[in-house]
Amino acid sequence: MCAKEMVIFFGHPRDPFLCYDPYSGDIYTMPSPLTSFAHTKTVTSSAVCVSPDHDIYLAAQPRKDLWVYKPAQNSWQQLADRLLCREGMDVAYLNGYIYILGGRDPITGVKLKEVECYSVQRNQWALVAPVPHSFYSFELIVVQNYLYAVNSKRMLCYDPSHNMWLNCASLKRSDFQEACVFNDEIYCICDIPVMKVYNPARGEWRRISNIPLDSETHNYQIVNHDRKLEDQWINIGTMLGLLQFDSGFICLCARVYPSCLEPGQSFITEEDDARSESSTEWDLDGFSELDSESGSSNDEVWVQVAPQRNAQDQQGSL
Repeated sequence: MCAKEMVIFFGHPRDPFLCYDPYSGDIYTMPSPLTSFAHTKTVTSSAVCVSPDHDIYLAAQPRKDLWVYKPAQNSWQQLADRLLCREGMDVAYLNGYIYILGGRDPITGVKLKEVECYSVQRNQWALVAPVPHSFYSFELIVVQNYLYAVNSKRMLCYDPSHNMWLNCASLKRSDFQEACVFNDEIYCICDIPVMKVYNPARGEWRRISNIPLDSETHNYQIVNHDRKLEDQWINIGTMLGLLQFDSGFICLCARVYPSCLEPGQSFITEEDDARSESSTEWDLDGFSELDSESGSSNDEVWVQVAPQRNAQDQQGSL
């Protein structure tokens, strides 16, 4: 049984999750633990993260449920309930712990500063140092042994060894969309098409070449995938029926076992040739730094997907 790194799409809670190989075009489905909750509308969305062992952790919103997916068993296990109900939160895995922060109380609407920490080994939750500022519409990511919470206004760094939050240089853009980690740096999609990169070691932001997306694009995700470098952007959105849903989606990369999954051919639309017809090449200087003389050594491919306002427009990019 062979594992394969795939991009996993998490859409509406009632639907199975979609596993996609951007190189081969193979599509599979992963069962969702949220189906029964979706019909009662007690779960409206989720937040997900992946461990270095490729276990996938899913936190339901606004309920307190936490689940873990074991790829070899192709099954979800429910873990201890969280301490707080939230909506608009984010989740991250760091050194055997799951951290959840941000968002609002679903009843009062009050923005939450409490930070929940789950021990994978003990299956227990505890509160750690709260964030000094509430976060909503943000990204929670891990670089080395630190957590970073970033949005358009500020960025904070959490040091677990000292249970302390520190202020970092802010993004200083009018808008913030998504972020991912690449070569121990934080890559952020700002106000389209602007992209900026934060280097934690230097504590500095720099701007890189614009991302080739239309300014009217909405609900996009950016992840890095595999140890390869491609010199083209490939439209994959029109191939995936999941991306045509009215609800939003999130995605991440993880190693799963295709032999354990169900075929996902029903998610392919009639426009299955869009991938080849809409590919546009860009040279390798596309990620060169605009305000720095030396660029970073890129050895991974970025997968960026984004549904547009109608099915005739380009719905995603790789």
